[in-house]
Amino acid sequence: MLISLLIFVAVALLSLAMPRHHQQVFSRHPRVQLSRLMRVFGSLLLLTALLLRVEYQGLGIGFTLFFGEITLWCMAMVSLFTWRTSRQKR
Repeated sequence: MLISLLIFVAVALLSLAMPRHHQQVFSRHPRVQLSRLMRVFGSLLLLTALLLRVEYQGLGIGFTLFFGEITLWCMAMVSLFTWRTSRQKR
């Protein structure tokens, strides 16, 4: 559960580091320093989640579960941004 939460937060940070998505959520572009900080922390969280997953599940299963979870969270984030954009147009 903790690893899944780490992956979700990392995907959210990496998404919000992109100017387009940051503007969709906060109605302004991110500052360069903030964008870099979000990218660094998002990447570190993903690396931490991968290492924890491999530590608990083993190499083969850990990698498989990690990439499966990251795929699910990325699809959820894409759906969320698409839904939010379509709601804003109404």
